[in-house]
Amino acid sequence: MTTTDRTIVDCKVLSERRGCITPPLGRVHAGAQGRCSSTSAGRLHRRKKVMVRQTGSEAILQDLMAVRLGTDAAAGTTASPGATAGPVATATVEVDLGARIRGLRLARHATLRQLAAQAAVTESFLSQVERGVASPSIASVQRIARALDTSIAELFAADESAGTVVRVRDRRKIVYQGLGAVDEFLTRGTDGRLQVIYSTIEPGGGTGDEAYAHDSDEEVVVVLEGSLDMWVGPEHYRLEVGDAITHSSRVPHRNTNPGPGVARVLFCITPPSF
Repeated sequence: MTTTDRTIVDCKVLSERRGCITPPLGRVHAGAQGRCSSTSAGRLHRRKKVMVRQTGSEAILQDLMAVRLGTDAAAGTTASPGATAGPVATATVEVDLGARIRGLRLARHATLRQLAAQAAVTESFLSQVERGVASPSIASVQRIARALDTSIAELFAADESAGTVVRVRDRRKIVYQGLGAVDEFLTRGTDGRLQVIYSTIEPGGGTGDEAYAHDSDEEVVVVLEGSLDMWVGPEHYRLEVGDAITHSSRVPHRNTNPGPGVARVLFCITPPSF
């Protein structure tokens, strides 16, 4: 599961109580009726459409963590155009992404060169990320997290109380300002079998131009409002309100909002790995 600053990254988690923080163009499978223009054997079949009631939409842009994610020069990726900056609220908890990465790296007695090699980024770029002066794409953060044997959510995690109810005010949130997207985690931690992310995507925003994969088995994407372009492997899908798609998380994928308005999307991932 909010831009112009493509050279400086300020990665902070902002929350009232606790902070924290998933390919190329191909054949188009589009339309609310599930029609597709390709008969390739490898395409994904559209699942039965699911309507999900939207809740808490009035509060989704409050108590946000500000992350400027734009051009990843070292990895050769560029953020999706059209993203607009979102608000940044005050908070009592702050977690710096660069400092967290550096701390985990040092705890593992790994050098910049070793971690950079494992994460498939340059040593100089990783150093800039740790110092908060470079803008990693989501895919780059994903690779760094994997190299550290953790997840994006855990990179941004703070202490959480036990329980199954996640109040709107207590949601862990990420604002990808360079990508025009806000992710809210509706489940706690990554110890369970399910991870649910409520994503708000500005027109032209999304996950960025670089597709990525993660170690979950499967994920379901449901469009609650607006529309969403999904690329899964070589296939391209246009999803409208109420449409849903199920795909393997291990297949490289990405998304963008092609519409003139905000898209609100539910991502259900099992087991958690993002």
